[in-house]
Amino acid sequence: MHMGQEDYAQLPRDALVAALAPYASTDVQWHNWSKTFHARPLALFRPPDLHHTRLALELSRRDARVLRPLGEGHSPSDIACTRDYMLDVRALSRVLSVHPTAPTPYVHAEAGILLSDLHPVLASHGLAMRNLGSISDQTLAGIVATATHGSGVDFGVMGTHVLGLTLLKPDNTLVECSKEENRELFEATVEKVFLLRDVHTVRPFEEVVKSLDTIKSSAQHVRLWWFPTVGKVKCMLADRVVESSKPPPPKPQQNPLIAWFFDIFLGYHTIQFLLFLTRFAGPIQPSPRRAFTLHPGRIVQTVMKYVLEKYLAVHALPARLALWLGGAGRKQDAEREVVIVDESVKVFNVECRYPQHTTEYALPSARAKACIAELGEWLEGEMGRWEGERPHFPIEIRFSKADDLWLSPSNGEETCWIGIVVFKPYALPARYRTLFRAFERILEAHGGRPHWAKAHRLDAREVRRLYPMFGRFLRVVREVDPEGTFRNEYIERHLFHDRSRADGVQSDGREYKAFRGSVSFASSSPSSPFSSSPASESSQENASWWGRKQQQKLAQRQAEQERDWRVPPSEEEVRRAREVRRGRAWWGDQDDEAFEEEDREHEHDSDSEKTLADPESRRSFSPLHEQEEKLKAFQPPVMSFIKASADWDQ
Repeated sequence: MHMGQEDYAQLPRDALVAALAPYASTDVQWHNWSKTFHARPLALFRPPDLHHTRLALELSRRDARVLRPLGEGHSPSDIACTRDYMLDVRALSRVLSVHPTAPTPYVHAEAGILLSDLHPVLASHGLAMRNLGSISDQTLAGIVATATHGSGVDFGVMGTHVLGLTLLKPDNTLVECSKEENRELFEATVEKVFLLRDVHTVRPFEEVVKSLDTIKSSAQHVRLWWFPTVGKVKCMLADRVVESSKPPPPKPQQNPLIAWFFDIFLGYHTIQFLLFLTRFAGPIQPSPRRAFTLHPGRIVQTVMKYVLEKYLAVHALPARLALWLGGAGRKQDAEREVVIVDESVKVFNVECRYPQHTTEYALPSARAKACIAELGEWLEGEMGRWEGERPHFPIEIRFSKADDLWLSPSNGEETCWIGIVVFKPYALPARYRTLFRAFERILEAHGGRPHWAKAHRLDAREVRRLYPMFGRFLRVVREVDPEGTFRNEYIERHLFHDRSRADGVQSDGREYKAFRGSVSFASSSPSSPFSSSPASESSQENASWWGRKQQQKLAQRQAEQERDWRVPPSEEEVRRAREVRRGRAWWGDQDDEAFEEEDREHEHDSDSEKTLADPESRRSFSPLHEQEEKLKAFQPPVMSFIKASADWDQ
């Protein structure tokens, strides 16, 4: 069905609701892949085609509600979350055409197709994606929108592979964008199918840092996995096999029972159990009501931590086992190369086995050696202290080519990507916030830019300092989406919110976090999308943990009963919502002179210039520093490593 913008605008709201009802879900609690962010939208639409997508957009425009597209949900942030309307695009997954004989081979595909579904289609035409990240459970639209990347100093982020695309603007018009000629729907560049020869070696951390500039250019695709608890780095250097038309060499047959034992029992279950044990060897969390007493439970935790760290070195065990299973971790084979020749997809992709918290920053490649060395000093100091942080593995290091995309983390210069991870064994809550905060401080001090798919702390002012074209980008957003139809809390927080301005935005990045079964959601009020009820907050503060949990659940059920996407909001609610969002959009219209003056005022900010290599300086950055010092003043030495329970999170 072909309809123009005016045709959709003339449809009565009842007709929109009737057409969307078969594809709408209302009793949905959505969560991302790692279950670190949760949302209960007013409605979740799963349109089967572009027509129904435009119907959903028209409904959100009428109601002045946010419409957030989502795919597989692999982003470890609240980038897809909203309390209004969510749009699952995975049904828009057709491959429209493949052109293997064109001078630059390319494919036409709809934006919702998963890479894992696109690979076999391309392979049937003798084609493959030019570069890939660590997973293929992502939509084409998602990898472009979040600047997803692979590795290789001669390869840019995935967005640089786009030849052309068609955008559905917030006003429900279609706009075609192409460097060469108009194309229909989404286009991504591909290459002839190729094999990769991937060489794995394990080297000492100090050696890798010293030779980093040589290593990053020693192969077409370089990926480094750093195991900080054992001081080793697994170097994976992949080059394309010239005779790419040949199939990969056959793999030796292995007894299924032996394969299960090594791959599943040891490689999955045993490592997960060892990661689970590390939960009992980290900084011990007190009960807020018993922070100054020796509670029997905390005494038991102290003994467990001492045994696990002193006699089992539990934080190093999963890393040692993973390296050993990789075939290059044994002492006698430390210098032995493990060579893998296989299809590019199987070499590029790895299996994300456990739910996890993760964050990643991109910094100028020229600063990578100094930054990684400082990270090494910091982690060595942490692991040398009884109350210090203990990272999981691996810290992944990759590289990408410079590009000219306005908000690409690789904009302007060759980039080194550094990502850190904390696993959630058995999907249990894990403590990570103190560790990540210190990691972010170091990366930010070296000019790091956060990965757009991942959670981070930067507001619009801090983001602007990192991107020369940020002002122009905001002006385009203001022109294209003045009413904020596509802007949820994540977008507002990082692209429009300035913490130094009293603009009423209160998003702290935790509206969609779940903690021990209780889910915290942003308010559904169109006029104040980030606010919560002061009365409810006051009553929860005076209640027990179980009481707070029950109060939150009751409040959520009451709010859900009052919300129905089929019922239109009042004219006053729509008016207020539009005014609020228009006001935030105009924030980007300040002239450049005002921005430059504000930047000069903050360019000597001590937070941005301090280093974390020195332990005293590092502690000054800890968000729990003052609370720890107060606890120490009242506690015996054996409990001096107690930290606040807020660091635990789902």
